[in-house]
Amino acid sequence: MKKIIIIISIIAISAAIILPITLHKNQASAVYYVHEIGDDQFITDNDPNLHIYISYPKIGIENIDNEISNWANALSQNTSANVELNVQYNSYKISDRFISIEEIIYENGPNLDDITQSVKIFNVDTISQKLISNNEILDSENSKVLDLLKKKIEKNNKNIDKNLLNSINKDWLNNIILTKSGVKVILPDYTSINLSKKELGKSYLLNNLPITSPAPAPANNAPTPTSAPVSNEIFLDDAPQGAMVALTFDDGPTEYTKQILATLKQYNAKATFCVLGNRVEANADIIKEMDAQGCQVIGHSWDHKLLTKLSSDAIRKDMQNTNAAIKKVIGKDPIMFRAPYGEVNDAVSTIAWEMNMSLVNWNVDTNDWRSKNANTVYNYIIAHVQNNSIILSHDIFKSTADAMAQVIPELTQKGYKLVTVSELLGDTTPGKVYRVKK
Repeated sequence: MKKIIIIISIIAISAAIILPITLHKNQASAVYYVHEIGDDQFITDNDPNLHIYISYPKIGIENIDNEISNWANALSQNTSANVELNVQYNSYKISDRFISIEEIIYENGPNLDDITQSVKIFNVDTISQKLISNNEILDSENSKVLDLLKKKIEKNNKNIDKNLLNSINKDWLNNIILTKSGVKVILPDYTSINLSKKELGKSYLLNNLPITSPAPAPANNAPTPTSAPVSNEIFLDDAPQGAMVALTFDDGPTEYTKQILATLKQYNAKATFCVLGNRVEANADIIKEMDAQGCQVIGHSWDHKLLTKLSSDAIRKDMQNTNAAIKKVIGKDPIMFRAPYGEVNDAVSTIAWEMNMSLVNWNVDTNDWRSKNANTVYNYIIAHVQNNSIILSHDIFKSTADAMAQVIPELTQKGYKLVTVSELLGDTTPGKVYRVKK
């Protein structure tokens, strides 16, 4: 499986090449991702031998959204076992016409130091609703552009190898991201150099891009398909009064988390939300609402990297950053942690122990990431739920939120009390991994 950092730019989406490099294995700083535009989309695979987490934006332009979605799906399908693929993104609204989106991708191999990074850049014109090529952004044939790039690189690194500077050619301009002031060039080592419109002068070609609107789409008179009704079939006998179940939701929060919280509130139910640290600050209001409703908020890593592929220092930094983000919002340290993919080794357990946290997995996996179908998720939970079940779902899918609108009242009616994991398990031992109460 591949682990790549993808940087997608959507100010004008342009094709980008992928350039592999080797990173330091202890790289673990808390990188914040900016989402100024677009709805979050996800591709995940929690198979024990396939660890994939890809996030990308949907910007509301059908052909562009299809282009990005097809690329992300192709990336996920071209992965191999025992390798982790982790993709994050930044999105920026440059102007009313252009959008820029950066996707960051890591590919982590079997060894702790086997980490590679690559970028793919898209640039999009929202008026023409088309991808823009790099040749429409910069005049890469103009030697002045390369001279400017060389000067900037040398200024940023006084000790740079002169032979490297002399090797710079127009291929170094293959990865271009639009910015409000000009362009950002992603270099082969994945550092970046900003070039302003003023510095580039006539070599900045984007201002010459003609304004053309897309042809109107043909009328579609086909009826809108309706979703199949949720099954009313009951798979279990009524549970004894007082039986408890813990619903858990990974990878959020997202816009769909609000829908789940509303359903929980309606039925006086609680759940545990296993959140990503890099999503906490931008969704602080949702995190506060979780806490206000009596739900439990715990960490699920900073950006869903497979912790067992990281060094101890990187694991510790990841968990500390995630807990700090949560505490900043709700004012208390999480006492539990859920590792991405539920994978825990001695290093993860030891660091959880150091941080006075137990580790929680599950015993009912809805596989909602696979089906993305509300009926399938609903039927699976009703068929497999038992007293003390810890149920795994993901609040990054609308289908899961829709399923919970049926699951929560159904479980309540059957006599289950929907509680947090801590309420279900009671006192736990730091560093230990829990599935169900013993």
